[in-house]
Amino acid sequence: MKYNKKIFLEYILILLSVLTLCTTLVCKKIADKKSSALDTVFEQLFIASSEQLNLQEENAALKQLLTPYLLFDENLAALFSAWETSMDHFNLHQLHIATLSRNRIIASGFSRLENFSLLMLVIAVILIIYRQGEENVRLQKQLTFHSEHEKIGKNLHDGVSKDIAHAQECLEKGDSENASLAIKRAFNEVSYLIDSMHLQLSTPLTTLMTENLEAFQAHYAVNTSLHITSTKLKTISAETQLEFFYILQEALHLIAHRAEATEVSVKLYDVEDAVVFTIHDNGSNKRVNFAPLRERVTQFGGLLEVFQTAGTTVVIKLSTD
Repeated sequence: MKYNKKIFLEYILILLSVLTLCTTLVCKKIADKKSSALDTVFEQLFIASSEQLNLQEENAALKQLLTPYLLFDENLAALFSAWETSMDHFNLHQLHIATLSRNRIIASGFSRLENFSLLMLVIAVILIIYRQGEENVRLQKQLTFHSEHEKIGKNLHDGVSKDIAHAQECLEKGDSENASLAIKRAFNEVSYLIDSMHLQLSTPLTTLMTENLEAFQAHYAVNTSLHITSTKLKTISAETQLEFFYILQEALHLIAHRAEATEVSVKLYDVEDAVVFTIHDNGSNKRVNFAPLRERVTQFGGLLEVFQTAGTTVVIKLSTD
């Protein structure tokens, strides 16, 4: 609603700019016609004055055209009074110069007002384009957010379904101990994913990762550590930094379901002109499909490698050039 109000105000600014511009152009045209009419009358007066003709008719026309000027310009009024008294060529010349000067000032004022109207119009259009861009970014983030929640929901469904199915199978075999473990694992999965959904994505990456690892450790009893020494991380866009967080979430989900790990270590550091993001667990090297992670990393221009020695290490390298 706030965004719509801002847009509405900017459209009002455009409307005012257009109205001001149109009014200025109309008034400028009227002033140009009056200036042209004054030039004609002065020309007639100069001719009549030089030929010693009757000046009353031309002077009446001049007075009618100059009346608006005389109301606001004391100097011009004094010059006109001197001309009416003397009716000589010199005073007419002085009056003509003063009138031309006044017309130039008026024309300059109209030009400034015209330029100001155009400037307001341009500013309003730029603001609308800028806010539309902001809205597009906001919608894109919202779409990404919903997409990630859908993935979390899918992970929740798949993981919990397997655990419940395993628990049911164990109960049918009379294996209550493993059934209890499966149910506990399902409960931990639900609790962890619900906590993940409540994280504020607008917070800094370090805070997001710290809170996510703390939730993972609390629900799965797995020791976690986070070490961030990268100075190039700040040069990476906020969208890509958020991708690092989503990758961490997916990796932790895989670890929870296949690794039987007791420790998870996450690091972000610099290597030459690149930021390196590693996620290591000390669990078993079960066969895992890393294709979804690889695809996600490729989309933002990164490179993913997996090493399975003394556990599993996922290494993501992103160039900052």
